[in-house]
Amino acid sequence: MRLRAGPTGASEQQQRPAMAQPTIASVPRPSTPPAGRRPWRLAVAALALLLAACGTGQAAGRSAGSAAGGGPGATVATSPMAPLPGASAAPATLEPVEAAPAAAASRVAAGPPRKSVPLKLPAYHMDIYRKGIFVSQIDKHHCMSAAMQNMLNLIGPRVDTTAATQRRISDLAHRLSDDALDHTWGPNGWAKGLTQLGAGTYVVVVYDTRAAQLKAAVEALRRTGRPVGILAWWGAHSWVLTGFRASADPAITDHYTVSAYNIVDPWYPRISSIWGAASPPDALHAPANMVHNLPAWTRPEGHYPDRDGKWLLVLPVDPPTARGGPSDHARPYLSPMSPELPRA
Repeated sequence: MRLRAGPTGASEQQQRPAMAQPTIASVPRPSTPPAGRRPWRLAVAALALLLAACGTGQAAGRSAGSAAGGGPGATVATSPMAPLPGASAAPATLEPVEAAPAAAASRVAAGPPRKSVPLKLPAYHMDIYRKGIFVSQIDKHHCMSAAMQNMLNLIGPRVDTTAATQRRISDLAHRLSDDALDHTWGPNGWAKGLTQLGAGTYVVVVYDTRAAQLKAAVEALRRTGRPVGILAWWGAHSWVLTGFRASADPAITDHYTVSAYNIVDPWYPRISSIWGAASPPDALHAPANMVHNLPAWTRPEGHYPDRDGKWLLVLPVDPPTARGGPSDHARPYLSPMSPELPRA
């Protein structure tokens, strides 16, 4: 029998990559064959030994496939390159087949994870100012009573811009100012006066930073719909916050920035030698202008341990019963000229 050579000249058994080539011990041949024997008989014997070795290798391969858990149809992977004739073949190795875990299968079924897209909220603008309610302070001493008068006019239901009413409010605030070291007007008189006049409950709140002060002012205005009193110019002047423009509604998110503040300044239309010309009522003030006009509380009349170096608000703390109406926690607003107003 002859062995059919492959394309590279090697025998079929040598081209098989699935098994290692057996090593056949060579039998030394005498230089002169003995009498009665021919060379083809030795070739037949060598072929028989080779075929027996091939059968043993195939059986071992099938046994290895079954032992790996693949069953009768399992594939045993070997080196992709067949060994060259005369070279020692590398031992066959099994490539493990990994089953997809349940978590991986669920991820495949659900698809790739979705990226969260931040919700872009619309810009928000609030302004409770109304034309016809503004009143300027009657002189340089009545900024607080003028601020209170503007706030009462905004809250309603009446609008009173008379100088006589401003003086009456000033007298009330002065009597209620138990926090002024110079015995004039203090923030307590502002807050207590508004509450007593039916504007709803107002309180004095102290903040460690200007940013906290402005944030609280904006959120109180948005929450209650009522104007907010701001202590400006080291605590010597009174402003009223009536609106703002923000990147989002403070009622639904804490992530917003304010680009402008609507301010009513009772000093208008005067000009200050320190602070310059007062803006018209309800003018928009940029944040930089708020920083300029709102330095920390510092008073020349004495030391205020709980206020020095801080920022103050006269803050509404309860919402009105109706838009533009008085709070249900206080009696309806009465004009200071009304006979029902308590007199000294």
